[in-house]
Amino acid sequence: MCIAFSVLIVASSWVKKHNIMDLVGWVFALTLVSMLVVIRKPVQIIDYSNVSQVYQVDNVPIGLAIPASLTTRVGNALIQGYEMIFSLPDSVTYSKTGMLFGSNLVAKSTDFISQNPEITTLFSDYVQNCVMGDIFLNHKYSFEELLNSPDPYTIIFSNPSPLRGVFDKNNQFRTCQEASRDLKAALALDTQTGGKTWSYYVRQLFGGKPNPDVLFSQMIGDSYNYFYSSGQSAGQIIRQNVTMNALRSGIQSYAARSGDTASLVNIANTSSLEKQRLAQGDYGTPGVTLPGR
Repeated sequence: MCIAFSVLIVASSWVKKHNIMDLVGWVFALTLVSMLVVIRKPVQIIDYSNVSQVYQVDNVPIGLAIPASLTTRVGNALIQGYEMIFSLPDSVTYSKTGMLFGSNLVAKSTDFISQNPEITTLFSDYVQNCVMGDIFLNHKYSFEELLNSPDPYTIIFSNPSPLRGVFDKNNQFRTCQEASRDLKAALALDTQTGGKTWSYYVRQLFGGKPNPDVLFSQMIGDSYNYFYSSGQSAGQIIRQNVTMNALRSGIQSYAARSGDTASLVNIANTSSLEKQRLAQGDYGTPGVTLPGR
């Protein structure tokens, strides 16, 4: 329809002016548009964050494919040059993992909880009966020392009570010392490669990618080392975060059981503010890193 309409316009122009350049211009425009729109090619999309996956879009007009290819190649070259100058670990480079991947991984990891129901139940009882008793009865450490410690795992399992205790899944009474040994052994298995919690978060974050266990271990270790200079392995990081969230859950359960509504509100507000500060720090990182104009 458009071609027929253009033929009528060119024909009327030829009758009026007999200008050969109008005819040449029409032929050139028709040929160029036909080449750019009519000719279609398949386009492959390269995703650096998942190089094993093949993405292909069929029947893309060459007039759209060529500009898209040129602009993405230029953009990729600029990013590669920037990252060559400002060297960063793979977990926080844009070209390999996308925008703010490393910081998002750190943010998500703070919500890691054990996916083993036996550990979750036993840990909650341990916090309520053993940790809270060590704080309020034996005064082995304070809330402030526990919450500000870089290693709460060591504090709560270092010197548990030999008298107080919890009931296990078989309704057998276990002293805090015995329960701490059971919990430490179960956590060690749960948060290492092949453990239930490890496998759950590997599938959630890196499902479908080749060697997800190796990728998860490298990415989360590099991210924490970059943002916190922690120097911990992925298993230690997961165990630490699982411990922190188990402590938070146990304290909330203890406060609810004691009818301490104010403490529940304070814990919820503190957790919310912590997430807010982490998010603000993540989005502020590009502003500090990227060079000014």
